[in-house]
Amino acid sequence: MRLLLVVPAGLLACTTALAAGGHRIELTSGQMDGKQILGGSIAEVSAALGKPDFTSGSRRLRRIGWGRRDSFRLAVLFRPVDGRLRAKTLVFEDGSVRDGRIGDLLARAPKSMQAAVESRYRGEFELVRSYRCRSTGLCTGQFKGRHTDLRLTFGRTEGRGTFVTVWTP
Repeated sequence: MRLLLVVPAGLLACTTALAAGGHRIELTSGQMDGKQILGGSIAEVSAALGKPDFTSGSRRLRRIGWGRRDSFRLAVLFRPVDGRLRAKTLVFEDGSVRDGRIGDLLARAPKSMQAAVESRYRGEFELVRSYRCRSTGLCTGQFKGRHTDLRLTFGRTEGRGTFVTVWTP
């Protein structure tokens, strides 16, 4: 006996990207996998990306994520905007996150990522903090959008590796 499993294409595409740990990010707009995640509610983000593997937080700050809490592929942080929790930060830590101009961001060393953003996004991002170690175990750098309120923080932490954060103030 053969069993045929039928899965809607949209659901398959979403779960496949998350299962493989891969995402596409457009740094100038903050769109992820072709969807505007920043600014969305918890329900909207969950509908766009699928059920999160973990959630934590309070009324003032909520975090949902995919992967393990201590080694996640993606975490989305929510903060209050006009009394409602809205997605303000995307944190990529494990797996793959690809940008169309740079490639896999997490596969790059942080200094290489800084150089790539400077050269491929010249005029669109301004380096506000050059990559360097600021404390034991934490090295970061930061860009801000010249024409948008987007920020890009990148770096490396001891024990957890390279990370990329796309956020709005």
